[in-house]
Amino acid sequence: MGNRIKIYDLAIKMINLLGLKVKDKDNPSGDISIEYIGLKPGEKMYEELLINNDSKPTIHPKIIKGNEEFINFDILEKEIKILKKHVIGNDVAKVITHLERIVLGYSASKNIVDVSFVARKNK
Repeated sequence: MGNRIKIYDLAIKMINLLGLKVKDKDNPSGDISIEYIGLKPGEKMYEELLINNDSKPTIHPKIIKGNEEFINFDILEKEIKILKKHVIGNDVAKVITHLERIVLGYSASKNIVDVSFVARKNK
C-alpha cells in the first residue's frame, strides 16, 4: 500500500491545496488549526490488511495474495438476516454473541462504547 503517511502531514497538504494556511503558534493568523484529540473509543492506530500470515506471492514482487477464511455468500446472507433481527430487537448480548460466532477473530471488548446504533429501527 506504499509508505506510511503521517495524518498531520496529510492535513497540512489538504489545507494548502485549498489555498489556506495552517493556524499555529508560528502563524496565529492562519485559517485552520490542527488539534490533537487522541483516539476515540473503538478507533485503531493502524489497519491490518491480512488477518493471518498465510499469504502467497504473485508474479509481481509488491503484490501478495491473502489466503483468508471466508463465509459462503448464501450463508452470510442468512447470518446477516439473523443479526439484523437482533439489532432491531435491541438485544445487544445476542448481537455480540452472533458477531463473535460468525466473524473470524472477533472478540467484543468488555465495555460497550456506543449502543445508539442498536436502537435505530429499519424503516
